[in-house]
Amino acid sequence: DKNNNIAIAFEDFMDDQNFTDVVFSLKANPEITNVPPVDEDLNTTIEKTGVYAFEDEWPKAGDYDMNDIVLITEASLHVKNNFVTKTVLKCRLAAIGATRRIAAAVQLDRVAPNTINRIEYSTRTNFTENLFQTNTNGTEQGQSLAVVPLFDNAHAFAGFNGTPIVGTYRDTPFDAKEFTVTIYLEEQSVEEAKLTLDNWNFFITCNAQQGKRMEIHLINGKATDLFDTSLVGGVVFSPGTPFRAKGNFCWAMQIPGEFRFPLENNNIRQSFENFDSWITKPEYDWYNHFIPEKVK
Repeated sequence: DKNNNIAIAFEDFMDDQNFTDVVFSLKANPEITNVPPVDEDLNTTIEKTGVYAFEDEWPKAGDYDMNDIVLITEASLHVKNNFVTKTVLKCRLAAIGATRRIAAAVQLDRVAPNTINRIEYSTRTNFTENLFQTNTNGTEQGQSLAVVPLFDNAHAFAGFNGTPIVGTYRDTPFDAKEFTVTIYLEEQSVEEAKLTLDNWNFFITCNAQQGKRMEIHLINGKATDLFDTSLVGGVVFSPGTPFRAKGNFCWAMQIPGEFRFPLENNNIRQSFENFDSWITKPEYDWYNHFIPEKVK
């Protein structure tokens, strides 16, 4: 700085990357003169992990065991000069507690489809149902925002015939299906601020066909252009908030870190201590207070 001090800055997490969480100012005697310049063309990588858990009986309440799809994610943004060059999404399909054919995708809520250059998958059996009609760059057709398909039949993708419930019984083994999706962006087309990892909009759809469909998003999630609004009903709070249930409950959750999801037919409200407190106290870490005999 102007007083010839040297600053050492620390970042405590990988979200904002502003390096202002702790800053030390140092001054040496004798003065240090060989400080290397800052690389203005620096590449950075920002990472975030989380678990997405879904209940598939929207718009009804269902058994509310929140294990119909359990998807463990580790996402990273590769950034150069404040623009995202690519994103890498590593996933583990940890449970399929459903007998419906379930597909999954992620909508990038501030990204236009034409800013995606291409999408690459580490696995070859993601798509067996011809559900997602895609553009040449891999994004779904008929969408004003970039929708990246993940798989179109969870059971087939995990190697099962039919639609058996797998991974949600205590003594039944299930090898989680691992896969990676890499999204390459057009050069200098998407600023980092438009693709923050907290705003990735994961969703599932059940027994869908091409065209309009049911969708299940996080409680405040934005539906895609193919969402069929005529299906809203059941215990949905209002048409304007199709993924918020009466009582402020939901059909999809994002959990930070590890998640001991409920065993089959164990309502999540009775599988974690004081779960309902989360409704009025969002900071309550209910997922760390599980009842051992009720979770996987």
